[in-house]
Amino acid sequence: ASEQVMVGKDHWLFFRGNEVFEDYLGQKRMSEAELDAWFAYFEERQRSLEEKGIDYLLVIVPRKVEVESEKLPATIAAGRRETRLDQIIERIEGGSELNVLNLKPDLLEWKASDGEMFWPYDTHWNGTARLKATRVIADRVKEMLPEIDVDLITGSLETYSDERLCDLIDMLGLRGRWGDYQLNMMRWDVPESLVRSESVAEG
Repeated sequence: ASEQVMVGKDHWLFFRGNEVFEDYLGQKRMSEAELDAWFAYFEERQRSLEEKGIDYLLVIVPRKVEVESEKLPATIAAGRRETRLDQIIERIEGGSELNVLNLKPDLLEWKASDGEMFWPYDTHWNGTARLKATRVIADRVKEMLPEIDVDLITGSLETYSDERLCDLIDMLGLRGRWGDYQLNMMRWDVPESLVRSESVAEG
């Protein structure tokens, strides 16, 4: 392990920066004043955009430790307490004017049926999670803006397997010394209707 990376079960790697584990263990809870300030910032942003005729959607994405917690060291996993995300979700569920999409329940549901949602040696979602999340976000946007053709975005999404450098391996300084790793990726083929064509005038 290092100051930036924690090694979990089955050699899974987790990012230690940005107070990830302090938050997971309930050591960084927001005060009521801090929580009020957080909501005031995003509610004001939403209001200012609405005044300009722009719809606003705040998408909340959970960290790897929240979705793949069974891969954490047992002592860490057992110590989970209320996190800042828990505080935010509780406030939202209690009544908030914010237009919010919380993806944590979706990711946990997909994990139960499709397996892991994050790459073991990287901080990012895998291709399956990206594909499913893109579709959920697109569906929510469709509810907000019925005139939007979301099939232009979701219709050509697909997952595939390819090699990729993993950021947590890099943080450990093990690039080139770690075996080849095939990752579940996602790609999007841009529809022809969205490709900007340029015509060259004659003469």
